[in-house]
Amino acid sequence: MNNENQENLKELFEKFTDAEQAESCAEDVQKAEEILRKHPAPEPDAMLIANRSSSYVPHGDRPEFIPKRSPQTQWYATYLDNTHRNLGE
Repeated sequence: MNNENQENLKELFEKFTDAEQAESCAEDVQKAEEILRKHPAPEPDAMLIANRSSSYVPHGDRPEFIPKRSPQTQWYATYLDNTHRNLGE
């Protein structure tokens, strides 16, 4: 973290705490960033991604994904849809 970012973070913390505690919090964030930089997360395994992707289906036009429904949850979702449709008539 460069000095400008460190100072901005300290100023942000000072809005919520006193100056001494803000400095301590900013230092804690800097130490955490150093730890994360020294120990990056491993890349996911290709097989894990393939297995994970096959268990999800696109959700409409939105980019996020939802899990495939089990037969029980599919039945319940259909039941709820039909119930709401019937109440609207």
